[in-house]
Amino acid sequence: MSRQIGSAVGVAVLVALTPHATLIGFDHAWSVQAGTGLAAGIALLAFHSRRTP
Repeated sequence: MSRQIGSAVGVAVLVALTPHATLIGFDHAWSVQAGTGLAAGIALLAFHSRRTP
């Protein structure tokens, strides 16, 4: 369920960042999405607990 909500919110943010359907607007929106994904990946690696057997 969280994946579906995350996808819906991600698409909503992408659409909200492109007020005009221009190439520059889409480039900006995809850059924001890529930066957010990168930040989420870094946060995952930073907070990931390594368990040793």
